[in-house]
Amino acid sequence: MPIGNKLAKPLHVPKWVVKNKEFQRSFLRGLFDTDGCVYADRHIVKGINYIYPNVAITSHSKTLLKDVDSIFKNLGFKSTSRNTQKSVYLRGSIQIEKFFKEVGTHNSKHQKRFVKIMEEYRSGHNGAVSKTAAARKGSRGFESLLFRQ
Repeated sequence: MPIGNKLAKPLHVPKWVVKNKEFQRSFLRGLFDTDGCVYADRHIVKGINYIYPNVAITSHSKTLLKDVDSIFKNLGFKSTSRNTQKSVYLRGSIQIEKFFKEVGTHNSKHQKRFVKIMEEYRSGHNGAVSKTAAARKGSRGFESLLFRQ
């Protein structure tokens, strides 16, 4: 990424990154570590609490967000974005687990939050345990997804 004002000119993912899937994953990891977050959408419907895990990468550069969205799709993710928002999103437990397994993070705050949100999601105490989540409830702990080199 260029040094200095990153909004003065359109910002793009370097071509050498786009051409290599391992570089794409490393680029996403670094961008997520600095400009991303893992969070839970929470809703109450008819007295039942629902939680949906999400990942977002935020930037004021529309061209960078478009490139990030393309990389996600190239790596098999179902990312979403809108022209009116300044983020690219991954939504739902399957996408979030895939992200932490295949891309990962070196940011301990993101690691801890991921584990906490996924444990709450899988606990069954929030009303949002899907059939997929219930079937995987006995699988390995989330910590095993965190440490991608």
